[in-house]
Amino acid sequence: TITGRKPEVTFGSWRPGDQVYYVSDTSAFEQASGWRASTGVAEGLRLLAAWLREHHPYLAQEKVLV
Repeated sequence: TITGRKPEVTFGSWRPGDQVYYVSDTSAFEQASGWRASTGVAEGLRLLAAWLREHHPYLAQEKVLV
C-alpha cells in the first residue's frame, strides 16, 4: 500500500543470524520502563520506505524493496 506495488515474497530455510524469536507486543516493556512508542506502525513503515528510497535508491529498482 505504501509503495503502490505488491511485494514478491519468497521463503527460504533458516539461516545463522536470522531472528529466532520475535515479539510485536511491547506492553510488558512499556509497563516496566515507562517508554511508549511515539510513531505508529503505519507511519513508521511509511517513514522507513521513504528513508530507504532516499538513501538506498537501488533497493527501489530491484525486488528487494517493493
